[in-house]
Amino acid sequence: MEQLQVMSSLLHACQGRIGPLTSLLQFCNTKSQYFRMSTALAIIDLSCRMSIQT
Repeated sequence: MEQLQVMSSLLHACQGRIGPLTSLLQFCNTKSQYFRMSTALAIIDLSCRMSIQT
């Protein structure tokens, strides 16, 4: 459950820059599969880092 909170925080912090990833996050939440959630978290984190750098 902590991963969900972390990803929610990341989504709020990077809102407006990761539209397609929102549906990915919702899919992962629905499936409740930790390996998928970890992958989504990694993708979101990477996207946020790239957004901040540019």
